[in-house]
Amino acid sequence: MKRSRTPHRPLAALSRRLMLIFCAASIVAVTLPASGQSPAPELIITSTSSLPGDPTAVEVRLVNPDRQVAALTFSLEFDASRLAFDGTGANGQLASVETSLPAPFRLSAFYFPDQARVGISIYSARTPVAPIPEGLVARIHFTVKQDASGFAFVRLDPTPGPDAADLMGESVSLGVQNSQSGVSVVAGNSVLSLAPQQVSFGSVP
Repeated sequence: MKRSRTPHRPLAALSRRLMLIFCAASIVAVTLPASGQSPAPELIITSTSSLPGDPTAVEVRLVNPDRQVAALTFSLEFDASRLAFDGTGANGQLASVETSLPAPFRLSAFYFPDQARVGISIYSARTPVAPIPEGLVARIHFTVKQDASGFAFVRLDPTPGPDAADLMGESVSLGVQNSQSGVSVVAGNSVLSLAPQQVSFGSVP
C-alpha cells in the first residue's frame, strides 16, 4: 500500500523552534566565507550488511563543514518491510538513536511509525553557540527482519529536506549523499558442503 505523503508538522515545528533559538541567543559575530568560495556541507548516510534477525545500524555523517553548522534538522525514511525500528522513548530521546557528539550538543529524535520515518535534530544547547564537528553526528539502530532479503534502503527524506543553520542563525544549504544507502541483507544459510570425492590431498613422501 502506498504511504500518504502528509506534511511533517512535528518536524517542521521543531525546525522553526531551532531557528528561534539562534535568533534569540546572544551570539558574537563571526566572519563567514564568501559565497561560492567553499563547498557546501554534506550529509552522508553509510551503508552496511547484516544477517536476517540481527541488529544493525547506519550512520549519518557531516562532511566538508567549511561554513560552520550549528544546528541540523533532517528526516530519515527506511524500508519497514525489511527493517524493524524500536521507537520507544520520550521527550525527544529514542533508544534506537544515539550521538557521540560532546556537550553542549543535544540530539532530539521523534518516530513516525505510520510513515516509517525518524525525525532528528542536533543543535548546540548553550551560548556562545558552537559549530557541530565534522564526522559522525547520529547512529540509527535497526533489527533486520527474519524473513528479509535483498536491500533495505535507509535514506534522507527529501520532503521536507534537511535544514541547517550557521552560528548566526542563517540558513545553510546542505548537500546529500544517500542514493544507495541502507542495509544489504546477507543470506544466513549459505553453508559450503563438499562430497568426499571432491576433496583431493597430495601424497606425502
